[in-house]
Amino acid sequence: MFAGATCNGIRIERSEDLVYFETVHEIVGVCGSSSTETNYSHTDSNPIRNTTSYYRLDAGLQGQFSETRQITYIAYKDEGVTVFPNPCNEHCNIYIDNKSNDVIQCKLINTKGIVVITESMRTNVWMPQTKLLPKGLYFYEITRRNGTKSTGKILIGNT
Repeated sequence: MFAGATCNGIRIERSEDLVYFETVHEIVGVCGSSSTETNYSHTDSNPIRNTTSYYRLDAGLQGQFSETRQITYIAYKDEGVTVFPNPCNEHCNIYIDNKSNDVIQCKLINTKGIVVITESMRTNVWMPQTKLLPKGLYFYEITRRNGTKSTGKILIGNT
């Protein structure tokens, strides 16, 4: 808080839909200082996994909230890959633990074993465009530079 700004308690609120917010942390009592800048920080100890959450502050200003911040928390599975949404429609987000931005080969394969999408990338999210693919079960195959592979299933609904 800026010098001179005070409040009576701070609540950190979280929402999945920007409509219904729940309090995830609270600092009770007078906050801030009339003479010096005061910094606060908080880490959500129980974030909602593999989804986007929206956070805001309520500094006791009678219904006036801070700007809402959007945060996506990705919890990788053991093989370092997470898919959401799954089932997916127009596109899937395949999150890959790739901190070093190595070249990764990504494939989407149908149940007949035919590769329907293949791409090389250096990021940590692959967003294959699945909008034009027939509904059904597909398999992804992620091959890292060192040759290790991660595989899994994706259900495409195209609703």
